[in-house]
Amino acid sequence: MFCVSLKTSVTAVAAIWLSVAVAADAKADAASCPSSIPFGLTTALTGNLALLGTQARNGAEFAVDEINAGGGIAGKKIALATEDTGASSTDALNAMNRILEGKPLVILGSMISPHVFAQTEVVTKSETPFLVGATNAKSDNAGQQMAVPHPRS
Repeated sequence: MFCVSLKTSVTAVAAIWLSVAVAADAKADAASCPSSIPFGLTTALTGNLALLGTQARNGAEFAVDEINAGGGIAGKKIALATEDTGASSTDALNAMNRILEGKPLVILGSMISPHVFAQTEVVTKSETPFLVGATNAKSDNAGQQMAVPHPRS
């Protein structure tokens, strides 16, 4: 049986709703998505951080299921693509590159600071809104850049 903690679920729902708000200024909007609204998630699903990443994934999937059950966004369902960042920065960067291939409207990033640092440059170049929960003091400046939605032309 699959169990998601209330804290994880509430956090994931808040992250998804924040993503929806950020996506309003993104390159595309929900109405321009052909069928479903693509979201990306990079998190550790293997390695020594797998428990943390699995909880994040389960919470995000729970939030997506709740939003989709309520009719989605503007009548469209959210499609969540998840990639495993593993235990290394190289794996995290590769996971982000795979997510970006799907052209997501918003990306929910890993909460592992070294993973976030490895992903920042490529996601910034993509101009895709990137929401992270990194806690490393060095992520403050990077976090400010990632918290600002990039206007898309």
